[in-house]
Order: sequence, then structure tokens, then C-alpha cells
Amino acid sequence: MSRTTTKVLSTAARVGYSLIMTLLKSILLVVLALIYFTITLFVIKTGAGFLGYTLDGNWAVLSAALLTLGSLVGTAGKELIE
Repeated sequence: MSRTTTKVLSTAARVGYSLIMTLLKSILLVVLALIYFTITLFVIKTGAGFLGYTLDGNWAVLSAALLTLGSLVGTAGKELIE
């Protein structure tokens, strides 16, 4: 094979590797966000119960979603700054 063919294959392999890694990292991010959301929802509902409040499920989910979103955006922003 010529050098040009080898160079093209090498570039294609790097692009393929990058796409696969991006897909795997995206899946991992979604899974970790769901785990974090579940833990946050549990903490919010438990905390409301300790304080004697009866929290509607919609408000608990909304508050857990906002906290999870803030955490993920804050972490992404921190990585961009560094």
C-alpha cells in the first residue's frame, strides 16, 4: 500500500475511534445523570418528610431536575474555564 492509502486509513481509524469514544462518553453521562437525579430526588423527598412537609411528586421531580441540571451545567462550565 502506498503512503497516501495508509495515511487515509489512519485518519479514518482515528475518526472512528473518536466517534465511538464520544458515543460511550455520552451514554456514561446519561447513566450518571440518572443515578444522580434518583439520589437527589430521594434526598429532597426525605428532607421534606423530616421537616413535616408533604411534597407533591411533581414538585419533588422538578426540584430534583433543577438541582441535577445545575450540577451538570456547573461542572461543564468549570471544565471550560480550566
